[in-house]
Amino acid sequence: MNLVQLKRADHALTTALEGALEPMGVTLAQANVLLFVDRYPLTTMPRLAAVTPQAMHRTVGGLQQHSGAGPHR
Repeated sequence: MNLVQLKRADHALTTALEGALEPMGVTLAQANVLLFVDRYPLTTMPRLAAVTPQAMHRTVGGLQQHSGAGPHR
């Protein structure tokens, strides 16, 4: 498999996952957080997801808003 084929496969997978999650009102980024939140501290999740801490904060905030939960203290 060459790089172009790999990128196409990645795009197809991402599109399929986003389509499956859309009816639930959950983004792919939010689903990834839900998969790993019980295994890793929140402070390491931005690095694992290759996003900035600010982007992770927005993702978690969207989940809290979706669930009606407030910030955990």
